[in-house]
Amino acid sequence: DNQVYILDLETGNKRTIYSTNGMIRGTIINNSGTILAFLEHNTRTYHAIDLTTTKSIFKKQLSFPNLRSPQFNEQGNHLILGGCMQDIGGSISIIDLSSAKEIKKKNFSGYLGVLHSAQQSVVGFFTGKINSGFFYSIWDWKTGKDVASFNEPGQQTGIIARTIKDKQRGNIIAATADYPNTPQQATYIQVLNPDNKTSIYDSPKKSENLNLAVLSPNQKYLALARSDGVVEVHDMDSLAKVWESKQNQVGIGEVNSLEFSPDGSLLLATGGGLNLGLWEASTGRLVTSNLEHGSPL
Repeated sequence: DNQVYILDLETGNKRTIYSTNGMIRGTIINNSGTILAFLEHNTRTYHAIDLTTTKSIFKKQLSFPNLRSPQFNEQGNHLILGGCMQDIGGSISIIDLSSAKEIKKKNFSGYLGVLHSAQQSVVGFFTGKINSGFFYSIWDWKTGKDVASFNEPGQQTGIIARTIKDKQRGNIIAATADYPNTPQQATYIQVLNPDNKTSIYDSPKKSENLNLAVLSPNQKYLALARSDGVVEVHDMDSLAKVWESKQNQVGIGEVNSLEFSPDGSLLLATGGGLNLGLWEASTGRLVTSNLEHGSPL
């Protein structure tokens, strides 16, 4: 019914805080749990709502036909927006939510495949252009400078599409592909030395798309999900795969979200339309006894 609700989990009471004109995409809450952001798909409009007052604090419509889901910076006080015009180009905007104004903007050529907040004032984004190749850049919007860049024109193997910073060890964790979007495609995770960007660990390669990757709160485990619904967990201390779920264990189709519990002991995945999976992170033991859920997740 295209409504944004606040649900009291103790009483079950539901309160509407916003009504939209069409599908809602990319719903996200900042780390402090105070601001909700989402994209109103039909009107190409980004929203941010103060969850304390339930009032709208930001609203902006973009003209780009292809928009990425909104992202918060690490502190949760800035919103990161981005979109593109097919293969022509686009821009990334940084919004200061205290003033609801755009404070920085970066233009790029090609299409925008991935946009994510890396840490503090750092943004990672993956672009591609026909006959040119794929490029991944890390941009510091406070300084306005590119911190790092990966991939070269015409490169076919070792193409990096997204990175995560392992704060405990200082390593860079990269979602990587060989021959992307071809029958020879192979996707995998690389752990890179931050000084020279050489790989110190490659996960087993598979043909399915690598959709999600997340570190546990204690940085001990890396969980990833593929387009066939399989979930893997890798140990960042020993640099080895610990376990892998059975295909379609969370239903038929892709995993839509992947989250560790605050203490890192459990891993929750949703996807496959009506299913969810809850595992013991260290062993892969399935904790849930009934995976069926009443509505799409």
